[in-house]
Amino acid sequence: MIRTSKITLSGNTYLLVMTNRVLSRLEEMGISLEKLGDTMPITNTMKLLQLMIDAGARFAAREHLGEYPTITLEDLLDITGPEDYEPIQAAIAGCINAGRTVDAVPAKNAAATPAAQAPSA
Repeated sequence: MIRTSKITLSGNTYLLVMTNRVLSRLEEMGISLEKLGDTMPITNTMKLLQLMIDAGARFAAREHLGEYPTITLEDLLDITGPEDYEPIQAAIAGCINAGRTVDAVPAKNAAATPAAQAPSA
């Protein structure tokens, strides 16, 4: 499954896509997704964003989803400021987490709780 999200920067809407190509390029650059969030340096976050935007433009063209722009890293750095960092991180995290499901595991003693023992109406 291909995970996607969108972000609008300077009036342009970009499609973000997380693919194995993006992961491979990150690995080549020595960037780990484990450090995504507050601990990931701005430079690495912006490199990841640019890779995801490029992947999004390719994906949109291949899947006939319309045209989405791409942008160079240099231009991306020039059009964004500190106030954009939080929405950028949110868009990246949204893309990475899109489509993930988490199986809820009942507590070990769930059957012994009063709510579990209450008679049904």
